[in-house]
Amino acid sequence: MSSGDTDLIALTVLGVFVLIVVVTELRRKKTIPMTIQDVALKLGLSIKTSGKDQLLDTYSFINRLQYSGKQHIQNVLCGTYRKSAVTVFDMRYETRDIGKGGSQDYYSFYMVELPKTFPELTIYKEGLISKLYQATGHSDIDFESYEFSAKFRVRAANAKFAYDFCNALMIDYLLANTDLSIEIDRNILCISFEKPLSFETVGHSLDRLLKIRSLMPNYLFEE
Repeated sequence: MSSGDTDLIALTVLGVFVLIVVVTELRRKKTIPMTIQDVALKLGLSIKTSGKDQLLDTYSFINRLQYSGKQHIQNVLCGTYRKSAVTVFDMRYETRDIGKGGSQDYYSFYMVELPKTFPELTIYKEGLISKLYQATGHSDIDFESYEFSAKFRVRAANAKFAYDFCNALMIDYLLANTDLSIEIDRNILCISFEKPLSFETVGHSLDRLLKIRSLMPNYLFEE
């Protein structure tokens, strides 16, 4: 065997070894769950470590935060994301003490500040509306899209605003994203989920929130 052949074999073995190391490292990283610190660094957000439960007062007008049991806010991220002021957090809700047969549920919230205030508007999946939302005193808003009306229940303090918000592009987007629950009140646009935060999908959920914001007609902010 010539020295050239020996060198080729050595390079091949080295290349295979390097490839194995790279693939192994990539697989290792995929199996390591993201932490809130990872998310904050990746998205350029800050972690709020104190006064977290004060958010219950700050956003007390958001319907899904209006529960009578024990509520605890955790995993709070805030800051500027894609030029918008956003806040992200989990809420743990306990009906009674867990040791006394109580239940514990999690909700996750993604909020963006709007440049002006708006009347209350809620868009929730049909069939998942609690008595809390049914008791808001606002009437259901009907839309020409039968499919949209069948999948979502829309309640609003101002019907005109509901129709402006649920324009054709917005309806198409929501029909393609039926897991979203939306609320607008004052200067806050919020989407929420009946599950805790998934750190791996925080960026994606924020992108969806800002997509909804982008589908609001410009004239709503000019009036």
